[in-house]
Amino acid sequence: MTLPPNALFMGPWPYQRGVRRRGVGRASVEAFRNDAVVSIDRATVDRWLDDYVAAWKSYDPAAIGALFAADVEYRYHPADEPIRGRDDVVASWRGEGDFPAGSRDAPGTYDAGYRVVAVDGEVAVAVGSSTYAEHPGGSPVETYDNCFVLRFDADGRCREFTEWYVKRDDGA
Repeated sequence: MTLPPNALFMGPWPYQRGVRRRGVGRASVEAFRNDAVVSIDRATVDRWLDDYVAAWKSYDPAAIGALFAADVEYRYHPADEPIRGRDDVVASWRGEGDFPAGSRDAPGTYDAGYRVVAVDGEVAVAVGSSTYAEHPGGSPVETYDNCFVLRFDADGRCREFTEWYVKRDDGA
């Protein structure tokens, strides 16, 4: 593919010469120019996922809070209204405040592992599984396959989190 001599100057949409989009006026072009371009890499997302599991295992409020932007939108299920804000996400994980007590998993009864499958700019997709045992140190009795869609800010904190999960049928 041969690019015109000014291709680098033209840049991505909405700057492409000759492209007119409805609703793209001067104000929206300026907003686009002034937005920080966020790009995350696989290694950063892998570290974030490791920290996510560690925070889940500890239920430490500082460790949970360190994962998320102050204005995060967090969904346990794609159709849910998001939990908005870092403090509410921390409270939700810990089963505090407006969030049901008993939503915390008992220590030593769960484990998880996740890996990145795609990264595009500020968005990452990860898959993995979570296992649950009846008692600490016991053999897993339930396994869930998970998919996370994550959007990160410039500081590497998650600002949008959406989870999909399916209970694995172990043939029982």
